[in-house]
Amino acid sequence: PFCAAPKRRFRPYEPPVAKNANATDARKARKEQLKKDETVGKALPIGIAVGIVALAALFFYLNSVY
Repeated sequence: PFCAAPKRRFRPYEPPVAKNANATDARKARKEQLKKDETVGKALPIGIAVGIVALAALFFYLNSVY
């Protein structure tokens, strides 16, 4: 039987997988990239909180001066 439905089970990989994907150096490089992304993710909420506190402090300072 012929079916014109799209074959969703066999999509190409995104991003394309390299032939040496399981080589030790490639795995270490991926791990370092994941660590780097994780540290950015951990620092972002702290940076946002510091920015909010700084804006609040500026607001109260300007209200008390003027």
